[in-house]
Amino acid sequence: METKFKYFILIFSFMLYSCHYHHDELTVKNNTKERIGYETLAKDQDGIYYQVSAGGEINVNGSNSPLTRGSIEYDVFKENNDDFLYIVFYDLKFKDYIYENINKIATDNRFCIKKYSESELKKNNWIVEYNGYLKNYCQQPLQRIWAFGLIEK
Repeated sequence: METKFKYFILIFSFMLYSCHYHHDELTVKNNTKERIGYETLAKDQDGIYYQVSAGGEINVNGSNSPLTRGSIEYDVFKENNDDFLYIVFYDLKFKDYIYENINKIATDNRFCIKKYSESELKKNNWIVEYNGYLKNYCQQPLQRIWAFGLIEK
């Protein structure tokens, strides 16, 4: 019986440490006067969006690094994806909807999405800033904002 207990403790310890989450090198800054939420997504070769890390909430003028088991850099830019990181910023009133519909939010016109290449992220030291332009652009129907203010209709 004592041997089984030792094996159980060994296996449990291995499982506990192998599922360790850590903060990624990506830092998301909120330069607004409102708390916001964000999600990090990638798009696979079939055009399906999926979550690459745990998103988060950011306080007024605060910052946050998403939790991940691996690294966003590897998951987005080394796997078979379209080589862009998509960050969706949202009002916290949509939090429940976001979590229930993670694969749909990138194409939902109620949300703005920023699209980053690996070179853009490295150039900015993996710091992404949200300046509140969500309200300036997304109130116009069927328009979306992409990286650096380019608007797609």
